[in-house]
Formats: sequence, structure tokens, C-alpha cells
Amino acid sequence: MKFFNLKTFKKSVAVFLLVALLMPNFFIFGNIPEAQAGGGVDCQNGFCLGPEIQITYSLSSQYSPAIYGDKIVWEDYRKGNADIYMYNLSANTESRITANLSDQYSPAIYGDKIVWQD
Repeated sequence: MKFFNLKTFKKSVAVFLLVALLMPNFFIFGNIPEAQAGGGVDCQNGFCLGPEIQITYSLSSQYSPAIYGDKIVWEDYRKGNADIYMYNLSANTESRITANLSDQYSPAIYGDKIVWQD
């Protein structure tokens, strides 16, 4: 008999959300009028979809994305353990937030504060 594993479920949902966010050729801009959407943008039912913005080129696993304003945080395994990274959409910059040898995971962001489990 298998039991429900909440951590595995959260990671699966996070991976799905990250894949949906980085889906080829589309990025959700939100509810903006078609007249303001500009060229090359597909608007349906009041929502506009436009070009994809890839925020990481790492071949490692990334989980648990969280977004606040123009900042995205996630856990990333590119250095062999889970570290927290942030991408600033306005500045087009990526920052490594943690660099500890132990795992840091499940980040959340609000305003200029980032929290995670360690």
C-alpha cells in the first residue's frame, strides 16, 4: 500500500508549473487589452500570450518556482545540491541566493524578502 507523499507531490506540481511557465513560444502577460499587446502576440478571451522568456539554461533540475512582481525564485540542483536562485525580469539578471553545502529548498518571495527551508 502506497501513502501520499506531500513533498513529492509539491515537487511534481512545481515542475509542472515551471514547465508551463517556460512552455515553448508562450508566456502569460495577463489580462491586457489587445490594442496594447503589440505585434506577434495572440490574444484570446481577454488574455494575451506572447514570446517565451527562458530564465535558466542549466541542464540540472529546478523545482518550486515562486513569483512576486518581476522576480522569480526557485530551487536549483546545478551545483550538486539544492540552492536557491533568483531571476529579475526587469534587469534580466540571475542571482545565486544560497551557496551552502546542505540543501535549501521550497523558496517563497514577497517584496524584497526570500525565505526557504534549509
